[in-house]
Amino acid sequence: MANYIGWEITNKGRELIARAVNNETKINVTKFKIGAGYNTGNDRELTDLIDKRNEFPINSYERKANGNVEFTFVVSNKTGSGASAIANSYKISEMGIYAQDDSGTEILYAYNKGTDGDYIPVYNGKNAIDIIEKCIIVIDQAATINVTIDNSLTYLTRESADRKYLEIQALSKIIGMEFGGNIQDAGNKVKGKFYFDNVTKFYYECTESTNLTYNDTTKFRAISNKPISDKVNNLFEIHWIDIRNNIPIGKVFETTIKVPARPYKLLYSVFTGNNRLVDLKKSSQYAGSEIVVNLGVSESGFLQYSVAKNTSAIDGRTINVMFVF
Repeated sequence: MANYIGWEITNKGRELIARAVNNETKINVTKFKIGAGYNTGNDRELTDLIDKRNEFPINSYERKANGNVEFTFVVSNKTGSGASAIANSYKISEMGIYAQDDSGTEILYAYNKGTDGDYIPVYNGKNAIDIIEKCIIVIDQAATINVTIDNSLTYLTRESADRKYLEIQALSKIIGMEFGGNIQDAGNKVKGKFYFDNVTKFYYECTESTNLTYNDTTKFRAISNKPISDKVNNLFEIHWIDIRNNIPIGKVFETTIKVPARPYKLLYSVFTGNNRLVDLKKSSQYAGSEIVVNLGVSESGFLQYSVAKNTSAIDGRTINVMFVF
């Protein structure tokens, strides 16, 4: 592999980072370009490659520690149709990563160069070359990043293929089903096998054989942890309200708990002993005490409560509230 000096964030790239950190825009990384030029001046001042020749999509990316992101690009001298992607053979002496702000204005985000770059020849039908470039550049941890990946143009590297294979094999053993492929692929999806959804990026069991190339909930059931967890987490909400000692009887208090807009069933209980169960035989003050709590909702949609009766005013209480959907 060739040696390059290292990635330099351009002035435009630094401006984009600053705006993203201030929540003025997202960093939308779009493409990777290579060229035969070599900048002899200040790399930060560049707005484009010196002699750009070809551009390629982003193959994959992974966030690392300390705001770093590792991008994988595959440089090829052959197009998907079998034609040469290279007009004239050259050495890759400069590379650029490009990004857009939310308005769509594209900039040269980062630049790299080297005097002894990889040689990429014109494709002649026999000399296909794929060069995998892994690039680690800084994108601030506080910045929101979007990455444009065209799955129809990406290249499956050996590393990602091995990782995907091991993931599928492990999942097959855990759930006891055979992997059938991608939901979006043409062909029959067999009941009892599981499939990957390229849109949601999760796995689904086929519950009824079908030729559909989209995820129909009557034909596929989520088996990935996240969709299941999301559904479980959205089944209910739990909140706690602490009632202080000597609370005035009949006074209405408004909480910061927003009452859900969607239909729900309300369950609530009142605990003595500051939200923990106590031994009533040893704590007789709790055994003989009684409290009556009313719940309501304010015009602004927040949960209200009042105490209608409290036979042991000095005792702290906790209201547990559950909205069940």
